[in-house]
Amino acid sequence: MQRFCLIANPAAGGGARLAAAQAALADAGLDAEARLTEGPGSGHALARKAASRGAAGVIACGGDGTVGEVASGLARTGVPLGILPAGTMNLFAQEIGIPGRLEAAAALIAAGRTRPVDLGRVSDRTFILCGGAGLDARVLAAVSPSLKRRLGKFSYYLLAPLEALRYDYPPIQVVVDGGPTLVATQVILANVRRYGDGYDLAPASAPDDGLLDACLFLGRGVRDYVRYASRLRRGRHLTLPDVQLRQGRSFLLRPANPSDRVPFQLDGDYLCDLPVDVQVLPAAVSVFAPAGDGAAG
Repeated sequence: MQRFCLIANPAAGGGARLAAAQAALADAGLDAEARLTEGPGSGHALARKAASRGAAGVIACGGDGTVGEVASGLARTGVPLGILPAGTMNLFAQEIGIPGRLEAAAALIAAGRTRPVDLGRVSDRTFILCGGAGLDARVLAAVSPSLKRRLGKFSYYLLAPLEALRYDYPPIQVVVDGGPTLVATQVILANVRRYGDGYDLAPASAPDDGLLDACLFLGRGVRDYVRYASRLRRGRHLTLPDVQLRQGRSFLLRPANPSDRVPFQLDGDYLCDLPVDVQVLPAAVSVFAPAGDGAAG
């Protein structure tokens, strides 16, 4: 029997969720050895180690953060990624049609169909959902791990208004595929359609098209961003003249004023301040997914 590695986030549902995941995999006829993440970067390291030891696949049990870390560890290894959704939003699982029920998700992995998925890369870090520079990264940096554990996604709603008032909205220069310099105050680089609390940010984005979609917000203050948030909730932000969408394979983001500090986040975690050079890694990892466009047996 082929042996899989199950990497679980103990914060996503605790021991009961892990036991349920192991039972679902066993019922699907899969032999999986469980490993628990211990902090940021742990999922990446565990996945890399499992791949080097010849695992038939590595299964991420957790939310989008866990899925992103495991995917980064499997990038370019040829070892496929399985997903058992166990987070708050599970945006990536929704994006590629992975069912929310553990039993159905485990059966999908046992079926063995995979599809290639792109990753975004910043230096030695990758992301599976999105990267962002500006206000969203500022809010994410302000949320402490303890507050996030207590309140989940509501911690962001709690701090977002305060950070929006404090933030200076410094201009960001954006160069897409070596083209002309664009200027915005918020840039979100999307690998999938959905963003944040499930908002349809980049309707044309697909995780296997070899591209990232850059959503550029040009406004300079709180009123503009209140307007953006209202339109984004209704999926109408792209009708605004000061919101632009650009597709590309490489993106250089830097402060227009070198003295400005502009934060940057990957998949919901603050990473660093600008400048950053972002590139697409096409078909970087294969994911067990339903049959359909881009699926391969």
